[in-house]
Amino acid sequence: MNLLVTRNTFTPFSVGGTLAIDGQTFYTLEPPKRDEKPCAIPCGTYDVTIRWSEKHKRLVPHVENVPGFEEIEIHI
Repeated sequence: MNLLVTRNTFTPFSVGGTLAIDGQTFYTLEPPKRDEKPCAIPCGTYDVTIRWSEKHKRLVPHVENVPGFEEIEIHI
């Protein structure tokens, strides 16, 4: 399975875009930066695992081994 994130709207308050998974498209929303780091995951290919999220109290996809980031969770 491949996930494709496209970012197309940049404001001082958010970064918006789409997430395409197996022919379905979803909208995305991210903070513009966190702790003085850009929010955007660098372009590339990453593994995704399904793991328990303490924050969301359920299983969620986690994007693995992203330089400069930890615990990237895909969630509603």
